[in-house]
Amino acid sequence: MPFSRLLTALILLLLIGCKSTPSADSAPKTEPQLRVLGYYHSQGSWNLRDIEAQLPYLTDLNLAFINPNPDGQFMEYPGLADFIRSVQAKGVRVYLSFGGGNGPAHLATLIQPDNRAAFIESLRNFTVVNGFDGVDVDIENELITEHYPGFVAELATAIKGAGKQISAALASWNGDQIPDETIRLYDFINIMSYDKTGPWNKNNPGPHSPFEM
Repeated sequence: MPFSRLLTALILLLLIGCKSTPSADSAPKTEPQLRVLGYYHSQGSWNLRDIEAQLPYLTDLNLAFINPNPDGQFMEYPGLADFIRSVQAKGVRVYLSFGGGNGPAHLATLIQPDNRAAFIESLRNFTVVNGFDGVDVDIENELITEHYPGFVAELATAIKGAGKQISAALASWNGDQIPDETIRLYDFINIMSYDKTGPWNKNNPGPHSPFEM
């Protein structure tokens, strides 16, 4: 399948950090670090041949979407760890992205206080065993509940404690539902701003991802 069909979200240009460069007088100098992230969508089968030509243009790759079953457990994907290592060998970081625009309804139950510890442990273990660089939280729409901040706080502790990173996909229609202190827990954020209009809204032609969005 062409790679263009596998990228289900906008390739994002993210200014997420800086690096120090020594100068002649030893004073630290900062310069921006540009990162380019893509989402690789698949129903549980990822093939290096599908994306190999694109990897030189990426710094980060989210595998979307890897969701748990209602018990919060993840199924095994043959060859997943080998695929991740192959991508990382090209200098690209790989993240587990769970949720999605049509994420499973049982995520709302799994992030509740009584269930989240077991779910987070399962998510952490799956991330570590398969060698992901981190986790991308793509919980959207009605799944963003009053339990979201507590879940993210505990997940961030577990994921960062394992030496991994945590990111989120947020948009103009859900970003204001999340407290600032929760947003600060993420290492970086993928801004979803690419579907102001489209084929589902033919009476509103025009740019689908304007900067003002």
